[in-house]
Amino acid sequence: MMKNGIEIFFQNLGDADSIFVRTWENDVATNILIDGGYKKDYPQVKGFLTDRLNETGTSQIDHLVCTHCHDDHAGGLLALAESSDFSISKAWVHDTRSHFQLLTENRKKLMKQAGANNLLQKLLETEARRHELLEALEENHPETEVIEPSVGDRIGPLIILSPSDAFFHEQLFRLDDSDTVKELEARLTENSGSFAQFFEARTASAEKPLGGLVGPVNETSLVLAYCRQVNDKEDVYLFTADAGCDAFNSILETLPTQLQGLKWMQVPHHGSRKNLNEDLIAYFRPKTCMISASGIQKGGVVKHPRIKLVNKLKEYGKVYSMHYSVSGSGWLRQTAGTVLDMKTVPATPLYEKT
Repeated sequence: MMKNGIEIFFQNLGDADSIFVRTWENDVATNILIDGGYKKDYPQVKGFLTDRLNETGTSQIDHLVCTHCHDDHAGGLLALAESSDFSISKAWVHDTRSHFQLLTENRKKLMKQAGANNLLQKLLETEARRHELLEALEENHPETEVIEPSVGDRIGPLIILSPSDAFFHEQLFRLDDSDTVKELEARLTENSGSFAQFFEARTASAEKPLGGLVGPVNETSLVLAYCRQVNDKEDVYLFTADAGCDAFNSILETLPTQLQGLKWMQVPHHGSRKNLNEDLIAYFRPKTCMISASGIQKGGVVKHPRIKLVNKLKEYGKVYSMHYSVSGSGWLRQTAGTVLDMKTVPATPLYEKT
């Protein structure tokens, strides 16, 4: 039977993202790599990619996608770009070397004055990783077409929903506000501080509603959709990276009904409490959710995925996480349509193990 459909593979990298998407149209496969985890994860990512590409008799990645340049998404892509392990047809990366300037001198000065040293360091590292990735692609893969992502562009059969140029600039302008900078610094300090600080902050946040402040680099993550026609309706699959409520609300301003009742959704930012709120979850109503998370606990407090978020998502469908009941293959797979027949073990939804 002719293959037409989609395969989505989540790799088990803990709190890091690397998603392989293989779509089929009339027996022709399109291979898409979305993010690559940390740089230390590349040996695992390389082995996984080799297995998947061998299944279709190619060594080519049709589309390499960097959703944003935090290390847990872009580090492995840098290692791949520095190697000659795979050929890459197209690479999708925001290039801030000529526009979208993240760190102006005024912003650096404001952060120093606000005592936001952790935030400044993280943003410096993010921009360094972006430049290294772009330079590695240009130097080691001159045949690769490096493309600036834009809303409405198609990455194979996936369509870019966010960020628009206007939204990208709007998020960067938040770094000009001292109060926002201080709040972002406080969040970084909470996550990197002592166990006592972490426990106190997490315990207090359990009483707070879902949703909250998300940094501009995460908010401007690429959000992608795959649409599959099934009889008289369209099933939508949503890839969210680390986007937050601002990004989703921006999308819904232009797509007020198209994303209601998702067939499948990547839960953003490893299941963080802040990236989705109850209104958005009730709007999306995803039938199946997948999370790249470690499930690491400190004193019984789970960092990712957050239980409060998972319980809300479970009101609408099944929730799967990479840390929970993962098969020996080290990955989770979601499929639709007619695709490759692979021997797999059914996954266990979060907290439903018998």
